[in-house]
Amino acid sequence: MNFTYEFPDITGYIQKSGTYKKPRRISGLRLGESRTAVEKRFPLSLSRRDEDKDIDYFTVSMKEKISLFDEEVASLGCSFVKGEAALLFADFIFSTEEMRNRLTSLFGEPAKVNDVFLWTDAATSIFLMANENSASLILADTALEQAYIDE
Repeated sequence: MNFTYEFPDITGYIQKSGTYKKPRRISGLRLGESRTAVEKRFPLSLSRRDEDKDIDYFTVSMKEKISLFDEEVASLGCSFVKGEAALLFADFIFSTEEMRNRLTSLFGEPAKVNDVFLWTDAATSIFLMANENSASLILADTALEQAYIDE
């Protein structure tokens, strides 16, 4: 799982919520949840620590199949800022283009910033990284993501 993404500044891209509310969870893993609560349900393995921004990145052991947008998640990760889940990472085995089409049908056309497709509103942001062979998706709390960019 890659935890070294460069997040674009989303300030000019925040929209009102569309027809569908963006998800704030992947299976039992929810944005804003405390690390202690997550650890009670999922085994976590520390992958990286960003000392400058005080963010811990973990891979999440999946005991059962987990799906998001009706597609099976290949690997799952989470980062915690000040003890709360701020970013949820999911990798899929199908292409970025397939995932972009699925998300576009749900949330409308994305903004494209650098190599990132972006659907964002005041509460939740979805980042789809433009990879060649697989789709990497990040769910983020918009306010925490903006604070991360501003640091």
